[in-house]
Amino acid sequence: MSVYQADDSAYRLLTSMAEKEMVIEPEMWNLFLPSVSRPTNNAVQFLNTYLTRYKIPEHYRNHLTSLLAQTSGEGELQSYPLRKQLLGWLFPERSQYLNLSTGLTSDRKADPREISHLLALMLLKNQRDVPNYNCPELSHCSDSLFLDLEHLYLQTSNKFEIENDEVGGKSNNLCSFKGSVLCDLYDTVLNLFKAETTVLNEVTDCDLNHLETLSWYICMLGNFVLWLVRYKLGPVGAITEDEWMKCIKNMLRKLGKNVKLLTSSENCPVAVRILTNLQWTLLSLEDLTSDEEYFVALKLRALMPASIIKEFENFVVEKVCQP
Repeated sequence: MSVYQADDSAYRLLTSMAEKEMVIEPEMWNLFLPSVSRPTNNAVQFLNTYLTRYKIPEHYRNHLTSLLAQTSGEGELQSYPLRKQLLGWLFPERSQYLNLSTGLTSDRKADPREISHLLALMLLKNQRDVPNYNCPELSHCSDSLFLDLEHLYLQTSNKFEIENDEVGGKSNNLCSFKGSVLCDLYDTVLNLFKAETTVLNEVTDCDLNHLETLSWYICMLGNFVLWLVRYKLGPVGAITEDEWMKCIKNMLRKLGKNVKLLTSSENCPVAVRILTNLQWTLLSLEDLTSDEEYFVALKLRALMPASIIKEFENFVVEKVCQP
């Protein structure tokens, strides 16, 4: 498949081939470069499907990255070059894309829940150990979203009962856990998001686009923590006490300080996308499969300020429910 065919129809074809476990030429990895394609839903869904069915070619390098590695002196010594290529495709360096924040949450950006799953797979030493991934029907913003506002507000209040707080256990060093996590890559991803959190929090001139970027990262990281726990990439106590939750907390604080922009703006579609991302951050209890996952959900709900949800209620009353 040519790099000039990096569109949604091509990714859907590749996904169908992966589901049937057909032979897929290794050249297809050349599609996943920031200069060639963007991480759309179809592209990310293909990777989620592929990585749960095929052994990843760990040492594969496309021609461009091979040249860059030789130029930088890395040669063949860099560990997990393909995984790092995919990470660079998902989150290009700001030096390469100065307008990155604007593009991150556009309509072409993949669902943050899909990307969170892909990131977790990339940290697994053998990602085929997990159940086969099947493309879900991704939900979109609709009128039904507003029917959940009252329930959402109650979820984020301080009155929910923490029944299983003991499952968090003692915080241990993640890499001492007997699991299949790639510790070096784990640290790379953690440092990436710590740096991104710092950059996003330093923005002084906030607008709705910036709030949308914040909400996208909050949703992606919240769901990523859930996948870390579900795939047993470390003790739940270590994961929930790690820097991930600090990143989420700092971004929520930044969003909360500027959330009144929602009711003062006429840009209803962007505001709805922000609300949707935050709703997806509050994991549905029906989708949780263990006490450990329930503990993660409670942690995330405890971080969400009820004042943010209250502002969303004001937005719905003033912008949506007016005759």
